[in-house]
Amino acid sequence: MAPSYHYRLEVPNGYAQAVRAAIEDSATIAAQTDGSIASRRDDVTLLSVVSGRLESLVDLKAWSDAHPREHLTLITAAGTPLAVRDTDAASLRSSVAAHPEP
Repeated sequence: MAPSYHYRLEVPNGYAQAVRAAIEDSATIAAQTDGSIASRRDDVTLLSVVSGRLESLVDLKAWSDAHPREHLTLITAAGTPLAVRDTDAASLRSSVAAHPEP
């Protein structure tokens, strides 16, 4: 059985549906918490993402590049926050891939 990868996304309020639409073809949104209590900021939506092949990260990076004023943060399974805009797609992928779920 292939491993799955879990990561979380902090998305600015109002953009969760657009980000979901960008990545849901290649990933599953396991949970969505609006005005995230789980986040250090209350003006974001937290998406918990499960992906088997990590193509969603390429789609996520493309969305971020197309919306340069919006700040997305990817949080790896180990808890490492990465600014999507400032991190290349290969680095996002390797950071998430470093912590597969069995």
